[in-house]
Amino acid sequence: MIKSIDFPKKEFTSKQELFKALKDSKNDLIGLKKAKSVVKSSPIISFQSSTNKNLDVKENHILAVINTTNYLDSHNDVHLKGIWTKSVKEQQNKIYYLVNHDMSIGSVVAYPKDVKVSVKNIEWSDLGFNFKGTTDALMYEVDKSKINHLEASKIIKENIDIQHSVSMQYVKVELCINSLDKEYEEEKLNYDKYISDVVNAEKIDEQGYFWAVIEAKIHKEGSMVLNGSNDATPLFQGKNEPLKDTRLNKSEPLKDTRKVSMYNFN
Repeated sequence: MIKSIDFPKKEFTSKQELFKALKDSKNDLIGLKKAKSVVKSSPIISFQSSTNKNLDVKENHILAVINTTNYLDSHNDVHLKGIWTKSVKEQQNKIYYLVNHDMSIGSVVAYPKDVKVSVKNIEWSDLGFNFKGTTDALMYEVDKSKINHLEASKIIKENIDIQHSVSMQYVKVELCINSLDKEYEEEKLNYDKYISDVVNAEKIDEQGYFWAVIEAKIHKEGSMVLNGSNDATPLFQGKNEPLKDTRLNKSEPLKDTRKVSMYNFN
C-alpha cells in the first residue's frame, strides 16, 4: 500500500491510483495550501552552529538559515529559487524570530526591528552538505546583543545543534507528476521542467510526484526549532568582537563594558 501526506486518511494500491487522486483533487489541494499558513517540520540532523567565512557573518551576529530552495521537504514540496524575493521586500522589519513558532512574548528570540531578512544564493557546501550547485537561502541576521530569549542565547553560546522552520503561505504552486500517460501531460511538463534542480531527487523517484512552490509569503515569523521540514537550515555565527582596551592605567583589570540584553550570554 502507498501512503501520501496529501491524503493522510487514504492508502493507495499503486502509483497510478495515487496520481489519479492527485489529478482529480489538484485544484482543491492547491486551494488548501494557499488558504492557510503552514509550519514546516521534519527530522533534525547533526549540524552545529558555527562560523563560516564564506557566508561573511558579522562579528557578534548570528545568521539563521530559515529555509533553502531546490530541496524536497517532508511536505513533498520543492521551494524553487526566487520563492522569497517578493516577500522579503514587502516584509522587511515585520518578521519575528521565534522559538517553536510560538507567537507570544516569552518565545521571541528577536523582534522585527532587530531582524534583517535576506535571501542569499550560496553553495550547498557552505551549509555543510555534499550537494552540487547552489541554493537560495532565506536568512535572518541578528545582533547577539538583541537576543531576548534565555534558552536561545544558551544554544548560540554553546554551539548546540539546532534547526529552523519557516511559517509560510503558498502563492504559486504547480503539481509535478512523473507519468507518460496523456492525462498527466501538464504535470509531466512541470516535472521535467523542475526535477533537474532538485538536489535530493532520489526521494522523488520513490513517490513519483512533488509540488513545485514557485512563490510564497513569509507568514509573520521564522523559528528556531528541534525539528524542521527542511533539514538544510543550520545556524551560523560571527566571531565575538574582542574587548577594546580603554584603560588609562594598564595595571587595572580589563572590564567588559559592552551593552548587552538581559538574556545575552556573550
